[in-house]
Amino acid sequence: MKRVLLVAVLVGLLLPLVARADLEEGDFAPDVDAIDWLNTDGKSLSISELRGMVVVLFFWESWQPQQKLLLRWSNIHENQLRQAGVFVIGVTSAGRKTVEDLIRQEHIFFPIAVGSRAAEAYKIEPKDMPRVVVIDPSGVVVHSGVPDGNAIGQKVFKLVFEEAPPFRTHPRHAEKALKALQAAREALMRQDYQEAFVKAREAEELALADDRLKVRCQEMIDLVDAIGRDRLHQGLALIERREYEEGVKVISEVIKEFQVAGCGKAARRRLRLLKDQYPQVRQVADKLGREDEAQTKLVSAAEKLWRRKFGEAYGALQKIEVEYSGTKAAETAKVIRDRIDANQTLRQIVLDNDARKVCEDRLARARNFIQAGRWEDARKTLRSIIDEFPQTSYVEEAYRLLSEIP
Repeated sequence: MKRVLLVAVLVGLLLPLVARADLEEGDFAPDVDAIDWLNTDGKSLSISELRGMVVVLFFWESWQPQQKLLLRWSNIHENQLRQAGVFVIGVTSAGRKTVEDLIRQEHIFFPIAVGSRAAEAYKIEPKDMPRVVVIDPSGVVVHSGVPDGNAIGQKVFKLVFEEAPPFRTHPRHAEKALKALQAAREALMRQDYQEAFVKAREAEELALADDRLKVRCQEMIDLVDAIGRDRLHQGLALIERREYEEGVKVISEVIKEFQVAGCGKAARRRLRLLKDQYPQVRQVADKLGREDEAQTKLVSAAEKLWRRKFGEAYGALQKIEVEYSGTKAAETAKVIRDRIDANQTLRQIVLDNDARKVCEDRLARARNFIQAGRWEDARKTLRSIIDEFPQTSYVEEAYRLLSEIP
């Protein structure tokens, strides 16, 4: 699918060519001189420094009516080209102010050489612009002509993406990959293996095949996986020595800490087999699984407390104590609940939360009875709130409504 897309992009950029040779195909591409560069963070670019990538140069002049359309179209497809290791550069003799206005109007993001006389080096006359020059990863010109023609698009695709594929990641992608790789190293140092693997994989996907950067990313992925597999082997060795509880704990840790890595998936498969093979392993695994479930629910209850949903949190803590009795999470839940009980304000919130549904329903019915003149029904309903929920704040509202009944 990616190749089909790249063909379409190149065909569009190189619509049928007129039979005119500018710089000879097979010549090494001259450098692009410029008074100034835009969209490069103030840095000058050199064709020789872009070796390893496919470089596409767009030569244009500010007075040409088709310039906006060409730049706009090029900008839209620059992302797809960049991902394939293609570096797009606009080249013009126009001044900085003119080009800056155009960039702002058309939202152009690829680099542009401003005030450039590179067209002379590439043997391109102003009257023949716009022109497209394609340079392969070794720095050789493989095409120079007007943006025209399907046949040339196919020819360039074959030369660039089959016979001389890019082997260097575009600088923008390389920068992102290096940041992700550094984040992976930092995660590894703090033993956050899941994050380390995810960041290393993110970096690897950004790097281009055959680029040394991709190898470095893969080495980080392999390192994280190797750490996990070493831990897995430790767990298996413990089970072989019939130290079932410790062995299952180690394997379970690998499953949790290396979820998306190959070693994490291998650990899940091995634990399933071991549970079928050893009843003791199944017993320990079920116990640990129950503890994990309780811990997950405890975290959820803690989040409710943090959001000041004390009533909901209290109910969740009670449920953990009942359903996961004997676990460490249940013990922690009881400690938290006891602290809530000891705080009069929080205890009032909890009581109100427990009574809310019933009391609000009865208060609504009592108001309806009062409006309908059914005084006795209203009294009975309000009295039921006072009798059944004496410690809640709903009692105050019940007394207030009672005082309004004739």
